[in-house]
Amino acid sequence: MAEKRLRATEFMDGMDFTKHIEDLREKWKSATKKKAVIDDAAFWNILIASLPESWNTVVAGVTHNPLGSTRAPKAESRSVSNGPSGTDRPNQTKTGLHKSKLS
Repeated sequence: MAEKRLRATEFMDGMDFTKHIEDLREKWKSATKKKAVIDDAAFWNILIASLPESWNTVVAGVTHNPLGSTRAPKAESRSVSNGPSGTDRPNQTKTGLHKSKLS
């Protein structure tokens, strides 16, 4: 149920983006406490999937890796994936993007 709530969270234009990130993080924390397996890359994909199409330019900008890879982590068609819990590294994602920079 907690994971379902996390994945169903959507951002709409005009909403406070910082509050949206805080809401997603709280739901992520709740879901992982209830044994949901959501690693950093899966959370990143959930975040990307939560954004409306009007944010596509922003999404393209933050998912482009200047070191050669085109997306990090790959978020094909804004899909969401699962993996082991990433809560042991609360301030760092697998992409090296510090979570505080997302807010």
